[in-house]
Amino acid sequence: MDGTLLKEPMLLTLARSMGLAAELRHYDVLLDAGQISKEECLRKQFAVFRGVRVSRALDLLKKAPRMKRIRETVRRFKSHGLSVIVLSDNFTILSDFFLRFGFDQTIGSTAYVRRGVLTGKGAIVSDKSPPLRRLCRSKGIHLSECVHVGDWENDIPVFNAVGLSVAINPKNARVSQSAQIVIRTDTLLEVYRKLRPYLALTAKQDQRSLEDIAGH
Repeated sequence: MDGTLLKEPMLLTLARSMGLAAELRHYDVLLDAGQISKEECLRKQFAVFRGVRVSRALDLLKKAPRMKRIRETVRRFKSHGLSVIVLSDNFTILSDFFLRFGFDQTIGSTAYVRRGVLTGKGAIVSDKSPPLRRLCRSKGIHLSECVHVGDWENDIPVFNAVGLSVAINPKNARVSQSAQIVIRTDTLLEVYRKLRPYLALTAKQDQRSLEDIAGH
């Protein structure tokens, strides 16, 4: 979601609007220095938003800079019979904002909320792969049938697990090198345009995985 639907991390967008950006970035610095784990970083960053009303955060997200043509892109993917899901480490109560664009569901961390206010605590999802695997098992889908679009290092484990991986505006060379397709654009529709040939192939050869087709 961060960098793929929004042009910058969601938490940073919210923190900047609330005067909390310096505190939020402090934990990113500690993470980059190897002083805290990814899960600990998320836990501390989520705690920054203790006392914030969910409704206020969602109102702020309406003004956040987004990628262009999100709704059209989702509609086009769904026209192929695909489920389109937001997979993120952010709180789903906030990433659910994107359901209005046609996404089928969101997967991520679960916020603990009291009377419509964030408590700053929750069940943290620091690794996106396990919840995706659980979803696939529940729906009888093999990971090789999945496409993942991401831009950051926490997307690499998912890139390695799915059949087709797309780095959109990747943040560094390691992310680029880990994906099968790299796209630099300000419109999400470019992802659909790039993947349309693969979708056509899978429609004709539905016994083959995306991974098999991408290798040709």
